[in-house]
Amino acid sequence: MMGTMRNPPGQTGTGSPEAAMSLLHHAAERLASDVHLVPGYPVTLRVHGALEAVGDGPLEPGALREMIRRLMPERLVERLEAGVEKNFDFSVSLEHEGRPCRYRANVYLAQGQ
Repeated sequence: MMGTMRNPPGQTGTGSPEAAMSLLHHAAERLASDVHLVPGYPVTLRVHGALEAVGDGPLEPGALREMIRRLMPERLVERLEAGVEKNFDFSVSLEHEGRPCRYRANVYLAQGQ
């Protein structure tokens, strides 16, 4: 079963905090263990071991970067903007339908991204 999501972040040119949290709430609703965000590819969830693309088209690099910036702790945003580091790890916690959800994030910047 494929998940559907209206206006996934990055596909509408928005990197708003609401779009980022909407994506994570959608992942929690689908019971996704992973959320894969890769520029040029659609948002992909791992649900019960299977990959499910959500949305209509590929993520725009600029919108994806902005969405990630809004999810990152401020101390990491400063290091991201300094441009010295290319790998970042952090977690994002939220409550979905009364239950806590935590997502671990691993961000890898490709050359030129």
